[in-house]
Amino acid sequence: MVPGFQQAAVFVERVRHPEPGRSVVPPVAVPRARASRDTADHRANQASLSGATGALSQALAAPAVNRNWRATVSTQLHALRMAFDEHIVLTEGSDGLYAELVGVAPRLARTVQRLARDHTALAAHMALFQSILDSREFNIDQLRECGAELVRELKLHWQHGADLIYEAYATDLGGET
Repeated sequence: MVPGFQQAAVFVERVRHPEPGRSVVPPVAVPRARASRDTADHRANQASLSGATGALSQALAAPAVNRNWRATVSTQLHALRMAFDEHIVLTEGSDGLYAELVGVAPRLARTVQRLARDHTALAAHMALFQSILDSREFNIDQLRECGAELVRELKLHWQHGADLIYEAYATDLGGET
């Protein structure tokens, strides 16, 4: 087996199928108090985002004949937006994950900028989704398509984030300052 490939394969498998209570994010070289706090915060936020995304998907897939369908979808979207707002704080803040990753691997600054731009696009998509949901004459199929696309974009964003973390910590190019 190619050196490092098995380690990478294990990491990718952990990202795709995280164990409950286990962080996908590898440990980083930061002071112990901050590392444990940040890891716990990221783990909790990841679980919250994942749960909210799954709940929104389930709400969208439910039969729309139920009177509470619209309210249920709206509630799940609100929960997702709250978790996503927390994700932005944890990643984009001055001491957030993105600043830390660029500090460890400056070559990844462009990727970090792209992920931050994704946040803006995802927030706009959530706002559009909410406006369709709030419309008096909304189309259920249009709403479901918009929601499914939002879920797809979120999952793609998470995959890109996992790739970034892997690139920062599992790829050893050496010589970076």
